[in-house]
Formats: sequence, C-alpha cells, structure tokens
Amino acid sequence: MSPPYIAPLRAVRGAITLDTDSPKAMAEAVGELVGSLMRQNHIDAADIVSAFFTVTADITQANPATAIRLVRPDWQHVPMLCSQEPQIQGGLELCVRVLLQWYERMDHQVPSPTPLQGAVPVYLKGASRLRPDLT
Repeated sequence: MSPPYIAPLRAVRGAITLDTDSPKAMAEAVGELVGSLMRQNHIDAADIVSAFFTVTADITQANPATAIRLVRPDWQHVPMLCSQEPQIQGGLELCVRVLLQWYERMDHQVPSPTPLQGAVPVYLKGASRLRPDLT
C-alpha cells in the first residue's frame, strides 16, 4: 500500500501598481500580476486554495477580485477576499497586492522542500520598489 497523497500547501506574494484608477486599468493589472505569478510558479487555477488582495486607499473604481474573474474565467471557483491597505505616509499609490495560496501538484518537476522555498514572488511596475532584493 502506498503512503497517503499529501500535496504541499504553497503561498506567494505579489504586487503591481495601476496606471490609473479605472476598471480597465484594474483588469489589465491584476490579469498581468496573476498571470505572471501562475506562470513563474507553475500554478494551475484548479489548485488554487484562495487569494487575498489588498488595495491602497486611492483605488476606488474597481475591485481586484471582480476584475480577475472578468479576465480569467478559470478563476470563477477561487475564494477571494479584498481589503484596504493601511494608509502609510510615503507609501505606494494605486497599488494592488496579493497573497496567493495553492496546492502544489505532486507531479511538479521540481518540488520545493518547504512551503516558502521555491515560490517566486512577483512585483511589477512601481511595486518593484517594495522588494528591491528581488531585482
């Protein structure tokens, strides 16, 4: 009898800044961010456990969870939550952040030894200043 199948739970962070506060800019930005996270981490939408988005207070025209469902039909089943970032003096403007959790497939070519090792964070556009260690 083989051991029970246990898929490792993984998590990764990402962020992107919008060019403007509009539904179109939100859809384009979260589509780019999520697409990049999924490609770089070999994530299939069916394996996603949840996504937690935050937005800065200056984003008032669109919700990232609504936007991602419009541009990624494969995300219809994904539980998502959105919240506002704390207002920090000198903080980024028009910024969307995400914490994405998924189960790694056991047939993945290079399994990560721990949930944090091997995850590739993605910080795009102005959000790259949040993680200068990644550039």
